[in-house]
Amino acid sequence: LSVAEEAHLQGISNFEPDYLKSRQAYILDTSGPPGKAILKAPGHVKLVFQIRGRAAHAGIEPSKGVNAISIAAKGISEMKTGQVDDETTANVGSITGGGETNVVADFCEFTAECRSLSAAKLNDQVNHMKSCVIKAAELWGGQVQIDEHVSYLPYAIDRNSKVVQRFNEACKAVGIVPSYDKTGGGSDNNVLNQHAIEGIVISCGMNDVHSVNENISVEDLIMTARLTYALIFSSL
Repeated sequence: LSVAEEAHLQGISNFEPDYLKSRQAYILDTSGPPGKAILKAPGHVKLVFQIRGRAAHAGIEPSKGVNAISIAAKGISEMKTGQVDDETTANVGSITGGGETNVVADFCEFTAECRSLSAAKLNDQVNHMKSCVIKAAELWGGQVQIDEHVSYLPYAIDRNSKVVQRFNEACKAVGIVPSYDKTGGGSDNNVLNQHAIEGIVISCGMNDVHSVNENISVEDLIMTARLTYALIFSSL
């Protein structure tokens, strides 16, 4: 049982894979009715942009200043964000900086992320977002430092793999029909697959996740337990 999954897989990212003998895994971490499985999930990169400008009196000599907040705004406005394509998303999460209104802001920091089901597209999106801010800083005479952290890599599981066959057998044993999908979120399974532990994410019946209305019905909770039992004792 790993911890700190919501903080971009902090727990599983620090586990020691040699302790696990199993080469298959089932991760209870997606919404929908029991029987749903995720075979494809994105990679995730977090970016922190720190922009340095130059302070000056905003009323007396503003032309001597370089506004770091303006540089950030320019860079963000040039970024492709939201649903970039059918496999890629990007988002700006927070922005801080500046101080009194009579001082040209000499510092600004903002955070962003991007995700993609394609490793190549993920790399392209990271480079695109970085270049937007670098160009803005060069245009207006500022400096930018970018911290880049790869939280996890994308993966895709073949529908004919043994881990999926076991899932099919378990679903049949408890009388439910399996279904398959892709997701835009990461899970501990991203890290397990990096260590050659083939896994799929399966539904635990949760609904309205990450909201005050998050819930699991008793019926789905019981079915999830039955399905988990069937997976453990599968003949495969």
